[in-house]
Amino acid sequence: MRKLILTLALFSLSFASGWKVKLSLGGFFGNYGDFNSFVSYEKKWLEFNNESWAEFQRSAGFLSNYSAQKGSLKELKLSLPLFLRFSRTVKGFELFGEVSYFSGAARTSTSYSYRFNFTDGSSSSVDYSYSPFELKASLIGAGIGASKRLITRGWLKLNLEASLGFSYVDLAYLNDLTGRMEVGDYWLEVKDDFTMKGKGPGIYGYAGVEIPLATMGRFILNLRSGYFALKVLSVKGDSTLNSSVRDSTGYEFQQSDSWSGEWFLKEVSISTWWGDVSYRFPSNYRQDLGELVKDLGKFSPLFHGPYLSLSLGFSF
Repeated sequence: MRKLILTLALFSLSFASGWKVKLSLGGFFGNYGDFNSFVSYEKKWLEFNNESWAEFQRSAGFLSNYSAQKGSLKELKLSLPLFLRFSRTVKGFELFGEVSYFSGAARTSTSYSYRFNFTDGSSSSVDYSYSPFELKASLIGAGIGASKRLITRGWLKLNLEASLGFSYVDLAYLNDLTGRMEVGDYWLEVKDDFTMKGKGPGIYGYAGVEIPLATMGRFILNLRSGYFALKVLSVKGDSTLNSSVRDSTGYEFQQSDSWSGEWFLKEVSISTWWGDVSYRFPSNYRQDLGELVKDLGKFSPLFHGPYLSLSLGFSF
C-alpha cells in the first residue's frame, strides 16, 4: 500500500501546474449489517441456554432463583478511512482519482456468569470468558469522482463531491471462548478458539460536502463530511477451530479442524424442552446443512454510514 501511494505521488508531480493532491483522514461511523450478526448470535445463544433455561426450570418448580452478571460484546461501528486524491479543475468541475484505505476493529475481553439455586438446596454455576471476541474489517479501494463549488458567500465556501470505485475487502472474526460449569464438587471446562477470515471484491460510493477552512500559500485545509456505502459482492476464506475439554475426573480431549469456502448466511433452528430458538450468522461451513440448518444465500452485506474527515491539500 505504501509503495502504491508513493508511486502515485511521484507520478502526479510530473504533471504541469494546476494539479492538486489531497490527503484525508477521519472517521467512518458505519452500520456493518450482517457482519455484526456474530455479536447478536452470541448474545442470543447465551440468553437461550442460560436465562431461558432457568426461567423454564423456575416455572416448573425446580429452580428457586438465579442471577446473571453480563459482560458486553461490541459490534464493529468505527473505522478510520484514509484517502489520497489527485485532482484537476476542468470547466468548473474538480475531477479526481483516488486511492483509499479503511481499517476498523471491535475487540472485546469480557465474561458472563450465571448462578442457579435449586429448590432442593443444591446450586450450580456457569461462567463464560471471551478473550478475545473480535471483529475486524479493512478495505483498499480506487475510484474516480468530481467536486463542484456550490456556495461562495464571504468566508463561507462549500463544495459538493461524489465518488464511485472498486474495493477489496478483508474481514476477520475471532472468538476465543472458555466455558466452565460447576455442580457441587464436579466441574467441566470447554475451550473453543475459533477464527474465520475472508476476502472479496466490493463496490463503493460516497457523496458529501467539502468546506475549505484555511489557506496557507499552496496548502489548503478542508473539512469533509457525507455518506459512504460499500456493497460487498462476495467473501471467501478459511476457518480454524481448536477445541479442548477437561473435567474434575481427569478426562481430557483435544481436537483441531480447518476448512475453507465462500461465506454465506446460515440459519440454525433449535428446538428443546425449554423452548425454541433460531440463530442467523455468516459461515463458510456447509457440512451441517439440512432441515434445521439452512443456507439463506450468499454473504453480501452493505456497509454504510456517515463519515467526517479533515483533508490537507497542495496545489502545484
